[in-house]
Amino acid sequence: GSAIETAKITYSGSEWLGDKPSLTYADNTEAGTATATMTLADKTVSVNFTVEKAEAGVTHPTAKALTYTGKAQTLITEGAAQHGTISYRLGDGEWGQTLPAATAVGSYKVFYKVEPVSANYAAVEATEIAAGIAAAPITGVSVTAKPVTYTGSVHTPEVETAATTVDGAQVSFAYSTAADSTYGDLPSFTEAGNHTVYYKASADNHADASGSFTFTVNKQT
Repeated sequence: GSAIETAKITYSGSEWLGDKPSLTYADNTEAGTATATMTLADKTVSVNFTVEKAEAGVTHPTAKALTYTGKAQTLITEGAAQHGTISYRLGDGEWGQTLPAATAVGSYKVFYKVEPVSANYAAVEATEIAAGIAAAPITGVSVTAKPVTYTGSVHTPEVETAATTVDGAQVSFAYSTAADSTYGDLPSFTEAGNHTVYYKASADNHADASGSFTFTVNKQT
């Protein structure tokens, strides 16, 4: 906001003889092209120089580390601009001053920009922030099966399952006879013994949980 006076007059020699030159300025307060003019007697020399735009004093927003809660969460920290207005946009949405928010697990593109209060301050063009919401854990997961006695026929385990999600979403279970294999319906067994069954628990917006249980086929007495 103050006048910019950076021009200097230099000369060689130990002492200036005669009238000293004067230095005047024009257009040297606002950002843009300014002029410095040296006048000595009836002679003048002018040079142009640039007054650069000042920074708008921006505190840049950043992505938050978020985990799914079942409720809407703001995706970034709030930004600020001392000499401008900061706006936000989620994806291809509309610009506004409200912080973008989302509920579901996923990756989100958030943009912000700063429009300066005047042409003397630098704008911040649309800048992308990669934000996201991570899957919540499924807690309290357990699977148990009642033992049976060998009959020579095929036995499919009768299981009891338990699991908790942050939003009450339904949990589905899938099973396999090998860890990290293809999961599906409960397997069946004929022979007596302790059979290990692997399970995977899944729910929307939650990370899969896995484990195993033992299904016992007792020998006949």
